[in-house]
Amino acid sequence: MVRKARRKVRGIVMVIALLTLLVITMMVGAVATAMPVQLFAAVHGGETQAALLAARSGMDYAFSRLQENRMWMGNGDGATPPPGARQIVNTPQLQVVEDEGNVIGVLVHLDGTRSAFRMKFNYQNGGSTSPDDGFANDPAATHKITNSYLCFNNIPQSVTIPTYQANSSTGVVVNTPTGDLAKFNASIQVEGLGGPGLATATVDNIDALMSSPATRSRIYTQHLGGRYNVSGSSQIDSVVSAASSFAGAATALVGGEFKVVEAPNTSLPKLRSRATANLTSGMYNTTGEVRVDDESGSSMPGTTPVQEDANLQDSHFLRVKTAQVQKATAADTRIKAGTYVWRQAGSGYKLDYYEQNFNGTVPTGAPSDTFNGPGDYSRFISNGSAISFDFSQMAGSLTDKVYVNPQGSVTDMAIVIEPSVQAALGQRPTLTFVDAGNSSILSSPGNITVQGSLDGFGGVTSDRSITFQGASAFETDPENSICVYAGEDVNINAIPDTVISSLTSLVGGGIGMGMGKKVGYQGMGGMSMGMATPVTTTAFAANPADVSMSGIIYALGDFNVNLSTSLLPANHGNFYMEGVLTAFGGNPDAGDLPGANGKGHVNIRAANAEFYFDPSYLEQLQGGGGANGILLEQVGWNIIP
Repeated sequence: MVRKARRKVRGIVMVIALLTLLVITMMVGAVATAMPVQLFAAVHGGETQAALLAARSGMDYAFSRLQENRMWMGNGDGATPPPGARQIVNTPQLQVVEDEGNVIGVLVHLDGTRSAFRMKFNYQNGGSTSPDDGFANDPAATHKITNSYLCFNNIPQSVTIPTYQANSSTGVVVNTPTGDLAKFNASIQVEGLGGPGLATATVDNIDALMSSPATRSRIYTQHLGGRYNVSGSSQIDSVVSAASSFAGAATALVGGEFKVVEAPNTSLPKLRSRATANLTSGMYNTTGEVRVDDESGSSMPGTTPVQEDANLQDSHFLRVKTAQVQKATAADTRIKAGTYVWRQAGSGYKLDYYEQNFNGTVPTGAPSDTFNGPGDYSRFISNGSAISFDFSQMAGSLTDKVYVNPQGSVTDMAIVIEPSVQAALGQRPTLTFVDAGNSSILSSPGNITVQGSLDGFGGVTSDRSITFQGASAFETDPENSICVYAGEDVNINAIPDTVISSLTSLVGGGIGMGMGKKVGYQGMGGMSMGMATPVTTTAFAANPADVSMSGIIYALGDFNVNLSTSLLPANHGNFYMEGVLTAFGGNPDAGDLPGANGKGHVNIRAANAEFYFDPSYLEQLQGGGGANGILLEQVGWNIIP
């Protein structure tokens, strides 16, 4: 019996051992089978990640190139450079070539492996105009890109453009639009490549590697799509935006018309007010809508204001942050802060300098110093020569950036004239900004006051308020967008009647000519700036009290224009503005909503007023590197399957 029991136990042990061995054998077999699959998955994941990172590098490259040059389309350093490839980057770790709109980059990693990115703006259709990619030539055969992805740059345009897709087998565009790209936007699609098939990759052989069966099977791809626009500018549809009210009971358009004109290929702009819009006299002469918060309290003869939700209104307000504004700094030419008074000195003039902020009244008494001529420059002007004065003509001129240098608590800059001199001579000072290939900009941490005309090409910026007299023709220079930027108010005052009398006699009682793009009267001679491109379809007769400005005018407070005089037939001068005017009434840097500081009023008192909506200035808002730099915002990003 004992022997039988032992034999039974040994039999059970044998069965268990055999079953255990079977299970172990099955597990080992399963592991052995799974190992190549998992190894492949790990390799695939790593190479796919390398391709994704390469695509991201391409997106970053495109972003920086667009921020540097708003015209960039993978075509070197200009909008229409000479044909042919240009090596943009050539380092051991990165090589990038741009050839007629095609961009190819190769990244060399520390372990010697390579990845790549590529993108194309060229339709590779032989320069055909159906559709037209803007390139007269295709890229070199070594730089062709055979995939379906296309990039589009619509930042320089103020209208939508059609988008297309290329044939995935040939890389040539299919002449059927697949959608639209909004104005001031860029759509970038990047192909990222990774894997051992790129071991011999250069910027000249990527497409060959992708088309060869021997290497194509060992190359992994990822595609990224991104959308960028110019700091939200695509939402700007208004030539005038008032965060509080437009006009009002005390100051309104007098006896004429308020006219809105749009630039070619742009939609008819709106006038916006976050409160009311009123004209106590005159006519709103345009079909462009007036959008207000308070419809019942508004009155705009010629149109019916439309009430719009405040949140929607806010989305259409231009927000210009400090980083977007080109300014002079202490590193530029400096002029002492204080009050400068033009007074007679023999047959010419002098500038009496008072080391004090201007309080609205021309100071009297002994000055702190006197500026008689070039020999005195070193006492008032330092670190350059971008500002000078003509003491025979009461005239100043800027040829580059000029910074108002604080003198202790004195931070303002005022150039004014002794009232008795102005009354006796019927003259006033001028401050001319000369376009000498530089950005002529006057900047102050305090208020800026000029009792005289601003003429020429440049910009004026102040952390506080800016005030000057009428009869000016002032335009932002070609490399800037900001004409006038104030941390508080912008005020344009009427010139004195004695000056108007003098100018009227000089031009024979009015010139009655069609207005040009910029019209203004310099204080000494009443002459037009002579710019001939018409702004208006129905010209107003010019007179010596007119003001013309071009660019972005931006006030964090109010914008006030008063061109009243009793000496002209309409009792006022005309006001012309080309570009975009915003009285924001808040601080965009702090994330304020329009009108947050209780300001943001736009008050116009003029014989006639004309606003010409030109959104191209929005494209030039500074923020990136280079003279044409822009501030881009990423508004979309995705992995393309």
